[in-house]
Amino acid sequence: MVQNETYGWQARAIDVVHPSERMRNNPGFRRELLLMFCDTLKNNSTAMIFEGPFDALKFHSYGGIVCTMGKNVSNMHIKIINDSNVEEVYLGLDPDAAEEMRYLSRQFTKKVKVLSIPQSCIDRCIKENKKPDYGECTPSEIEEAFKNAKDLSSGHIFIHLKKKY
Repeated sequence: MVQNETYGWQARAIDVVHPSERMRNNPGFRRELLLMFCDTLKNNSTAMIFEGPFDALKFHSYGGIVCTMGKNVSNMHIKIINDSNVEEVYLGLDPDAAEEMRYLSRQFTKKVKVLSIPQSCIDRCIKENKKPDYGECTPSEIEEAFKNAKDLSSGHIFIHLKKKY
């Protein structure tokens, strides 16, 4: 929704389906032009960017949540956030988006912080044979991720090491 007007939707399969059928959007939807939940930025001092809606919704108590509906944060997404009144941007992208973090830190005109999935969530997900992500976090893990968010300064290098489980 943008200004209380619906511009698109996303559906997600919860059963086992072919990867191409896992997520669906309305016909003609262009995710690079819209930022899901962008109306939440209006009355918040923080913007929290996530790839998926379930990840974003888990953090609704901590600020303005937005969802890119995929790993890519477009120039339009950046513009929407930069044009908002938020003071801080939290990046809640999946670990494989490490490459994009440095680029994004230079694009936002706000203070940028990076969220990390707590180790307790990672351990539990591995044990349950699930992909660790923010949507799997418990309320206490969400609070931990928010409290332990790291400032993204020019002295940071981001790498993603893929571990086979």
